[in-house]
Amino acid sequence: MNTPIKILVVDDHPIVGQGMRSMLESLSGVELLPLATTGEEAIEVCRSEAPDYVFMDVQLPGITGINALKRIKSRNEAMKIIGVSAIADRLVANQFIDAGGAAYVTKQSGAGELKKAFIAVKSGQQYLSDDLKAQNQEAGKKGGADSPFDVLSKREVELVVMIANGLKITDIARSLNLEAKTINTYRYRIYEKVNVKTDVELTHLALRHNLVDVR
Repeated sequence: MNTPIKILVVDDHPIVGQGMRSMLESLSGVELLPLATTGEEAIEVCRSEAPDYVFMDVQLPGITGINALKRIKSRNEAMKIIGVSAIADRLVANQFIDAGGAAYVTKQSGAGELKKAFIAVKSGQQYLSDDLKAQNQEAGKKGGADSPFDVLSKREVELVVMIANGLKITDIARSLNLEAKTINTYRYRIYEKVNVKTDVELTHLALRHNLVDVR
């Protein structure tokens, strides 16, 4: 008898998370672990239960999905982690993949896309939702300059997402294991690059370019 494939779903909205679990239950030969609702909980479950696949929201309270991904992969490089988010932005998706993610699917995609991502990752491929592939292709045609955030580094994009989600500088510093002074240096550099002067302006710009999800 084959050992079932263990899958963990991580989402801070229980209804959404349980919906994803229901979608994935139809896959053959899988075992769904109880829903995790924070990045910290996901790290602990991955340590204790060692799921084969993790479907994880990128926007989580406390530690972000990308930081949770990095910590999980540092302990278990073979674990396959699929980002699932309402953020349909190629910069965030590419950042997730670059951090070690196996795939990135937008929540707007539906059940079929979740299953396609699972099948692709299971066969050893990386996977992006069709809408994100289209964004990458369009950016390539334009020389990669379709968003003001294209000029930022991966670390800076990560900080924009955290700031726009309302995290305090001290919380960001703690999450990234950096000093608050270093975070502020990054922040003012970001201001200059995208031509804003405050966190409010930065957040509005991030919202206009779908870099964060409106909650």
